[in-house]
Amino acid sequence: LASGKNMSSSASPSQEQLVKHGCFILCLDVPEKLQFGLDYTMWRVGPNFQGVKMIPPGVHFVYYALGLNDDMAARTGFFVYLKEQEVLVRRWDPAMEDFKALSPDEEERYADGVRQFDFDKSMGPYPMDKWQQWIELSRFISEQVLSKLEPVNKKIQSQARKHEYDEQQKTNQKSSEADSGQTAMESFSASMVGFTIFYTDIPTRHVPASASASQITQLNMDKSAILHGLLADEYNKDHKLLLGELQFAYITFLLGQSLESFEQWKKLVLLLCSCEEALKTVPQLFIDFIPAIYSQLQQAPDDFFIDELSGPNFLRHALQSFFELLDDASLDPRLRSRAEKLKQFVSQRFIGGLVELDEDAPMIVET
Repeated sequence: LASGKNMSSSASPSQEQLVKHGCFILCLDVPEKLQFGLDYTMWRVGPNFQGVKMIPPGVHFVYYALGLNDDMAARTGFFVYLKEQEVLVRRWDPAMEDFKALSPDEEERYADGVRQFDFDKSMGPYPMDKWQQWIELSRFISEQVLSKLEPVNKKIQSQARKHEYDEQQKTNQKSSEADSGQTAMESFSASMVGFTIFYTDIPTRHVPASASASQITQLNMDKSAILHGLLADEYNKDHKLLLGELQFAYITFLLGQSLESFEQWKKLVLLLCSCEEALKTVPQLFIDFIPAIYSQLQQAPDDFFIDELSGPNFLRHALQSFFELLDDASLDPRLRSRAEKLKQFVSQRFIGGLVELDEDAPMIVET
């Protein structure tokens, strides 16, 4: 499935190009037990690890966790948008158990050292075998998307990491409550503001007061009015910003293990799979959406399709409804062609194939 935007190039950059124009992430004082991830690859670092070199310019997601268990370790992550030959420098703070930025002067000194190959032997090359997968997952995440969605402190926390942070903050705040005069709950709420992702509020209903009963029924089934309103009010009439948020949410759920992001991804998928009229009025949105959801489902782990988080009443029914809406000869032929390829893939990937909807099938209701 071809996508609507060609980020940098659909072809992987050569090693020579990456040596000349590639970017770097230098990591200082990294503990050996750290798990370190960049885009679609995660490593357990050795004693000499100091980061990654020859990184293609563009958007990337850095994430990490302490501990040896890949599934249970609490993760923290952040996006970066790297320019050609840019060097990002972070130092591990053992007290915070997190990476922190350096002063501008110190960072520039280290960046000069990186460009002079002082750290070359302790930096691993970017895994280019995963580059095409990452391009498809992040194609619509622009600097504008990051500016809109990122938390104040830029950090994305997994559910496990949030729990650790919550417990630590509550303990610290109890000890300082008497001195500050601020209640523990007030102090705790203020501290969590920095981790809030600024996702767009996705309404579930858009029914004018003057709507008739038949119109209300139609509006409850066709979410096109909600979509049009969001495009105008929240996305500056640019559907790529909406798809950028869809991809941001998916990546921070899949790689950052954020349940908040899963819920936003779910809301956006449900919305986009329920817009009959918009398939004709804004076809390019759906021409771009189909490859985006295709790559997400293609790269999801196998258990994602049977896990209770996604569940049959979500993905299976949402996609089946979407395919029924696309079964319309008057639609853009590109939509119908891409939908058929997506349907074939989903039917193979889902255990038991797609369910057929009928009048007795449960309806998708987002509350």
